[in-house]
Amino acid sequence: MEEWLEAVRLASKPHAKLVAQLKAVGIDPRKMDVKGRTALHIAANYGHGAIVKLLLAKSIPSDTTIASALYFAAKAGHYEAVAQLAAAGPAVLAKKGVETLRVAAISGHGDVVKQLLELMPSLIHAVDEEGWIPLHHAVDVGQESIAELLLTIEPKLIEAITRITIP
Repeated sequence: MEEWLEAVRLASKPHAKLVAQLKAVGIDPRKMDVKGRTALHIAANYGHGAIVKLLLAKSIPSDTTIASALYFAAKAGHYEAVAQLAAAGPAVLAKKGVETLRVAAISGHGDVVKQLLELMPSLIHAVDEEGWIPLHHAVDVGQESIAELLLTIEPKLIEAITRITIP
């Protein structure tokens, strides 16, 4: 097995010390597995915030890598990983925040939804490529607790959704 593939595999488990040792001997954490995932993607997907932090500290991933890792972490509801990635890529959150918030809302991860809105409050009103705000998506998939959370944060969302044409 190639060394980089071992680093990616270890990122799926909470072995921060082992990942650090692999990096110390020169394994590039930006290498991808056959599915195009880096160790950062896998650590974010599994919610290993300590490994995400370590990987971010040891290399400077591209905005694209941070954005996709942020998406994985939000979809899986991994609060700590989302925090690490958002801090590492504030420009990414500005560009991909709507998509990230949408997937967290659809997946029913209220803590992550709240976290993203604390980091970037304007996302609550952001319209995606479908012409919907996060509340539309939450209601569409039956995430009542997320819809209630969004309405608690911004009660005027009811008015906003009546002004947006539903596709």
